[in-house]
Amino acid sequence: CDLGQSLHFNSCFEVAKKAKYLNNVRHEFVGFGLVLGADGKRFRSRSGETVPLSQLLDEAKNRIEKELEERVAKGETPLKKEDISDAAGVIGYAAVKYADLKSSKEKDYIFDYDRMLQPTGDTGVYIL
Repeated sequence: CDLGQSLHFNSCFEVAKKAKYLNNVRHEFVGFGLVLGADGKRFRSRSGETVPLSQLLDEAKNRIEKELEERVAKGETPLKKEDISDAAGVIGYAAVKYADLKSSKEKDYIFDYDRMLQPTGDTGVYIL
């Protein structure tokens, strides 16, 4: 749950303690920042604005694959044409993981394919 839910959950914990449901049990609210679109607006899961993980990974792989195909065609990489798909999967998935892990969980997260997959800067693509 996002950090905006902390008051609600802490109230629930207090009620549960008074009802003796949480005797000798550790409980803690672990909140996180909001997921925002590139436009800075909040993603809303109930309205279907979020991106499923499978779609995110497919898009990352497809974008990297297209970039690698262009680089192979121009002779800018020693990668062989038959290895592009496997390499795109490794690079694309690593970029998604790195983008997720580099953010502090308490801060809002801006979801942006272009930023996540850029070949320069603090990205998984650049590190690989």
